Amino acid sequence: MTEEPGLPKTRRREELREGEELYRLLAEHSTDMISKHTPEGVYTYASPACRSLLGYDPEDLVGHDAYEFFHPDDLDAIQETHSSILERPDTYAVCYRIRCKDGSYSWFETTSRTVRDPETDGVLEIIAVSRDVSERKEAEERVLFQAHLLEQVQAAVIATDMRGLVTHWNEHAESLYGWSGEEAVGRNITELTVGPAEAGLAEEIMRRVHAGETWEGEFEVRRKDGSTFPAYVTDSLIR
Repeated sequence: MTEEPGLPKTRRREELREGEELYRLLAEHSTDMISKHTPEGVYTYASPACRSLLGYDPEDLVGHDAYEFFHPDDLDAIQETHSSILERPDTYAVCYRIRCKDGSYSWFETTSRTVRDPETDGVLEIIAVSRDVSERKEAEERVLFQAHLLEQVQAAVIATDMRGLVTHWNEHAESLYGWSGEEAVGRNITELTVGPAEAGLAEEIMRRVHAGETWEGEFEVRRKDGSTFPAYVTDSLIR
């Protein structure tokens, strides 16, 4: 039995069509926005997720330079990533703000890679997968703001995990106890601050806090140099 000369090429075409159809189905049903761009950044394709994420229809984006939609304050970071994508065949991620159709901005995280000519290694197109990370960015900003507040408090603010290992040690704790934050984080709180006469009470306080109670009262604490002083302490559990 002989195989027709054109059959292998036909099979390759069919496999290519099947691959393109699978890609189209994945892109059109993904909750992430999948887009294709020229090496300069112009949209050549945008998946339907752009409607729910940004408010645009795909045809609103195709033919437009992606830089038209970026927040001005994020252009430097995006341009740096864009240059790296064109120079090296790696996958890159960048976080930035993008303008929605209603004029508001959303935080996006985009992972991009290039499709290159196998013979010349020149960039043929850029494929990007983007998702909305606005909630995550807002949470990060709240954490940073709260951390900044803790540094301004004129009292020693210390956080530990359930084992008593220090996870946060503010500047006032540094001046009060003599240990730097770098020295304190990761060490057990009892080794750093509990006076020798209070070891038993410290264990009782930890037991009560682990049970969900709040303890407050006067407590003898110890500095790095071994000296002690009375302090008013409040210990509570954060869930």
